[in-house]
Amino acid sequence: MSFRTDLRDGAAAAELGKLQAFGVQVSYTHEGATAITLWALPKRSDELEAAELGRMQTFEQQREWVIPRQTSSEGTAFPPANGPKPRDIITHQSVDYYAETVKSDSLEAVYTFVCRRRQAHDVR
Repeated sequence: MSFRTDLRDGAAAAELGKLQAFGVQVSYTHEGATAITLWALPKRSDELEAAELGRMQTFEQQREWVIPRQTSSEGTAFPPANGPKPRDIITHQSVDYYAETVKSDSLEAVYTFVCRRRQAHDVR
């Protein structure tokens, strides 16, 4: 292993340790594959838009998630071999958040997802 790989793995392990104490478990779906369970930290959450049209109410929310390099509880490595992608899905408490942008730190130890959630329901 190279020094860079050792540094990356150490940074990811430190972040994962924090998340196992303070984070949440989410399901992560990459390009339609089977979902895997990962540790993540929900960072910022912004309500973008709420509107009513007739009897339908819509709600849009943006949320940032931080996910370090890790092995899922199913034994699958994160990140995927071809990297996390926009449109990957992070599910928490039965709510799907669709990735719009994905960025990593310079070591590729920790990934930040900016996701969007849209919801509509009948307000009768």
